[in-house]
Amino acid sequence: MPDFKVGQLPTSLIEETKELKAVGAVRGSVFLSEYRKGITLNNAKMLERVRNNSDFAGILFFDQLVNNSDRGENTGNWFVDKDTKKLMILDHTHVFRIGQLWDAISLKQDEVIPQPLLPEFSGSLYKGLLDQISVSLPFHSVSARWKNLTRQEVLGVLNDIPEDWGITDDEQSAMEEFLSFQHEHADDLENVLKIGLNWKGKV
Repeated sequence: MPDFKVGQLPTSLIEETKELKAVGAVRGSVFLSEYRKGITLNNAKMLERVRNNSDFAGILFFDQLVNNSDRGENTGNWFVDKDTKKLMILDHTHVFRIGQLWDAISLKQDEVIPQPLLPEFSGSLYKGLLDQISVSLPFHSVSARWKNLTRQEVLGVLNDIPEDWGITDDEQSAMEEFLSFQHEHADDLENVLKIGLNWKGKV
């Protein structure tokens, strides 16, 4: 992923930027991502020229972990950096299965074992990732790294969420519980991917 941070969008910038005015932007906290030159991934064939296929299992694991329902065939969320020739994943606004409609109840409903494989994995771009993985146990190493994080490290991604984004205390607690659940069930996430994707390993 490109570098990112939270910043402030001032009224003055909105007033002088027609694109911001056109979408009805309002001042407040915003998510900022580093601008990189490159192209979107239009087809799975392009993955053959990407240089970071060692990251592909991690992309699958991450999207399963957060129930990302928006990558799939949305080519705008797959980006190949011009300089590094690496695949970058963009835009995680539709996580927790139902995207911006998620709430504390829906997150609790998703704390299940075994959890269903993301239906989006049947798409051609995800299948292309799988075809380019060249090691025998790709999900095991990713699962081990996830498992070895401390609870503090796992929940650190939820620190300092801006108040003006309107996340309630119940929703904050639900996110913490969901990520803790996924952390505790790292082995189950690995098995969901191995079985659901019919991974037989490579020699």
